[in-house]
Formats: sequence, C-alpha cells, structure tokens
Amino acid sequence: MARTGAAHVSGAAEPGAAAAGPAERHEFPARLAMLAPAATFVEQFCARHAVARNDALRLLLVLEELVTNTVVHGHGVECDAPIAVQLLRTADGVRVLYEDTAPPFDPRPAMARADEPADVPRVVGGLGTRLVGRLAHEVRYAYVGGRNRVSLALACAEATPKLQEG
Repeated sequence: MARTGAAHVSGAAEPGAAAAGPAERHEFPARLAMLAPAATFVEQFCARHAVARNDALRLLLVLEELVTNTVVHGHGVECDAPIAVQLLRTADGVRVLYEDTAPPFDPRPAMARADEPADVPRVVGGLGTRLVGRLAHEVRYAYVGGRNRVSLALACAEATPKLQEG
C-alpha cells in the first residue's frame, strides 16, 4: 500500500456485491490527525453516490472507530504504517474494505457481543467495536499478506443509488 493521503479510484469490487459504480480507495498513515482527511473522503464519496446524510454519518462513525482502534490498540502509537479504506456503493448500501498493518486482530468476536444487554457485566472498553458490529449487517475478517482486512456491509436507507453525473 502506498503511504499517500490522496484518494484514488480502483475498479475492484467485493465478491457478491452488486456495484453501482467503481470502488474508491483512500490510503493514509496511522495517525489520528488523518481522521479529518479520511472523513472528507467519506463525505465526498457519499455525495457522489447519493448516500443519505444519516447513512453517511453512520459510515463516518464506523471509519472513525476503526482508525482509532488501529492507532490506539493495534499499533499502540501514531505512526506512518498505512491504513487503506475502500468504499463501494451497492444496490442496498455501502461496502467498506478496511486494511491496516497492525498485529493480527479479528474484531468479529467483540462485534458479536453488540446485541448483549447493557446490564451484562463487561470490562471497560470495547464499546466502539461493539458499535461497529451493530451498524454493519455483514462483517468479514482475514489476515492476508501482513494486513488485517475487515470487510463490512452497511445498509442504506435509500436502497437504489442515484449516481451524480460527473
């Protein structure tokens, strides 16, 4: 992965996704200061692909949680290790492919606890991962080539995308 803050478009799609346009990819270093440019990438993607505001906010929240977890828990410090986010508009929502080079971590067990009642005793922390698990209706994980790959599907209120003309 290149360590650049610029977004670029890729034609790769997630398996089984009915794409409404090409996937768009943004790569940046594992630094919390990169949350603002990453948010701009998400907002611009959502505007181009007619993702409703509430759905865009959910997508931003998911991305912020993933990046924060990578920096704070994965690497343990801010660093120049790459993070890549790929977004793909589908007929029923948005697919997210999130990659980082932190040590292997499968978030699905923590995400699976998203439906636990609030009064269940738990250790402090982990709410962000549980929240991501609640917002995504499908989560896949793999550790490939030294990278954590988390693939999420988020449903959107508007099932049929209306692409903006360039």
